[in-house]
Amino acid sequence: MPAIVAAALKKIALLLATDKRTWKAVFWIVGIILVLLFLPLIVILALTQQPEQSIIQPDISSYLTGLSPEKMENMQDFQNAGVQIADAMAAVGMRKDTIKAQLIYISAFETVEEIDFQEYANLFAAAPDDAVLIESVNEKYGSNIVLEDFRRSYTWVLNVTMNEYMFSDPATKNAADLAAWAENAYVSGWAYSAGSGGQMHEELHYRTTDAVGLLLGYLQYDPAEKSFRNEPQTLYYTPYEGLDSMPDVAGVGVFDGELFAVYVGGGQVIFPSADCGFVVKEPLENRDWTCWCTFDAVTYPPEVYAALNPTTEDATDEINEDLEE
Repeated sequence: MPAIVAAALKKIALLLATDKRTWKAVFWIVGIILVLLFLPLIVILALTQQPEQSIIQPDISSYLTGLSPEKMENMQDFQNAGVQIADAMAAVGMRKDTIKAQLIYISAFETVEEIDFQEYANLFAAAPDDAVLIESVNEKYGSNIVLEDFRRSYTWVLNVTMNEYMFSDPATKNAADLAAWAENAYVSGWAYSAGSGGQMHEELHYRTTDAVGLLLGYLQYDPAEKSFRNEPQTLYYTPYEGLDSMPDVAGVGVFDGELFAVYVGGGQVIFPSADCGFVVKEPLENRDWTCWCTFDAVTYPPEVYAALNPTTEDATDEINEDLEE
């Protein structure tokens, strides 16, 4: 288990150290409490090495009500901190990094009783990358986070869950959130697997996708239910000639006749690579993309439609793919 996640579990476990019930029960409580307090889905998945569908969360109300008032107060403090961190990150425009901030806080601040969460969030807003962020956190709070340990832990957490904070408008399927979905797949280390669209692989126990599946997976994923629907199974897209006419809008696609990629801004595209075996991010000019495209089920901002040049009069094409449920 990654060191930072283990530290987080250890901190919560200390609250239950004097509990008289079985360690098996306490193990479940610790895992579930960590999920309920900070992470949006199922961190216990990685602890049990089981696919999402087989996770059964027991009723922990009786265990929680049996805790001492002091322990319950400590649990409430954790929960309050998680909410305050989420609010502070949203206030500085860093909502997508909420889980990152919560994970660092619960695992690394062993000696910090209280912090100004707005000042804490400002560190994330000011840092251009994780290296600068970790250095800033260590300097300000006297923590001793190792960058590589943090990266492994953060990737592990994101892979076993879905980052609910990545979506700017979860009620719609839109270009910005498609780009965020692709970025999340890259940061989370999704592997390549034909016929998959971001679901947890039942044998490998991590998330996998292929190029079409990355797009269909976004269309199928329901953030409110935190689950994948069965529809759509068909990807409709509209190709346009010439990358020189492609708007600099995250969420448009590029296509080379066989492979789709999602443009995420800054001249970068993201796609699952069968050759590499995982989701990659690379400069747009690294490959000979033949056209750019929009995806018919995705809403785009007005600038995308300002000067379109369809390759044919009826340019909408479709790709069918059966994704794993």
